Amino acid sequence: MAFGTVYGSVKSPRVGMVLSTAALLGLPVENASNTLPGSFPKGLAEKFPIQKIPVFVGADGICLWQSIAIASFFASYDPLGIVGGATALAKAEVLMWACFFNQEFYDAVIPWVAGRMRSIPYDPKTEEKAKKNTFSIFAVLERQVKDKEFLVGEDPTIADAAAVASLYFVLSSVMTKDELAKFPEIQRYYINAYPKLKFDQLCGPLQLLSEPVPIPKAPPSPILTCDEL
Repeated sequence: MAFGTVYGSVKSPRVGMVLSTAALLGLPVENASNTLPGSFPKGLAEKFPIQKIPVFVGADGICLWQSIAIASFFASYDPLGIVGGATALAKAEVLMWACFFNQEFYDAVIPWVAGRMRSIPYDPKTEEKAKKNTFSIFAVLERQVKDKEFLVGEDPTIADAAAVASLYFVLSSVMTKDELAKFPEIQRYYINAYPKLKFDQLCGPLQLLSEPVPIPKAPPSPILTCDEL
């Protein structure tokens, strides 16, 4: 029997973090990947009127939204108490890095990704600024993961689920392997953590781009929004 259902595509970094946490714990979570923000079916919209992904509906009827809240709820089922942080300090550090990827990292990369994915009008100046911001935020992460297998402690946590989901978001769409090579510690961390955070099961074998997604020639799609990403 399923533990519950997560709504939203794994390609969204916030959904990816939640699904990775569930997979890491072996929770039998189903994924309704075709659920779009702002276009929830009536019954789901009644439960979640804001209509942003991810949302979670448990088999027992519980309803949760906000990715860190959902992932933290999943982590409460960890019999070893590690995935959410093994100590009070580790818990705080896990939340700190999960928030970093949900906010600072996401805000830096989203104009670059969204422009190429037709969620917003493509503008070369906007992209250039976003690339600069992305490389700056990568420099922060490069220092953090130096000589580390995981972000907090010796085992994977929600922080790593957020990190790999966010890196996948960028590295599967716009950032090439040559650009990633400028950050060797992140490259090493990502290649190592990708299967350990179950992204090989969620997204298939790890692949790095030789070329980014082409500059779109069509106008933004009315069904694609930054919230979907």
